[in-house]
Amino acid sequence: ANSMILLSPGDILSPLQDAQYCINREKHQTLKIVDARCYSCDEWQRLTRKPS
Repeated sequence: ANSMILLSPGDILSPLQDAQYCINREKHQTLKIVDARCYSCDEWQRLTRKPS
């Protein structure tokens, strides 16, 4: 994603057009997806799991 704004855990991305999303429903805060990869549910869980 390309954005001048840092994302934080819990931020909500709302779709706009042309692979752009607004952050927390603020249309002046946007990001553009430049590379999307396919992940399975297991991979997403592994990525979001907190280290012990």
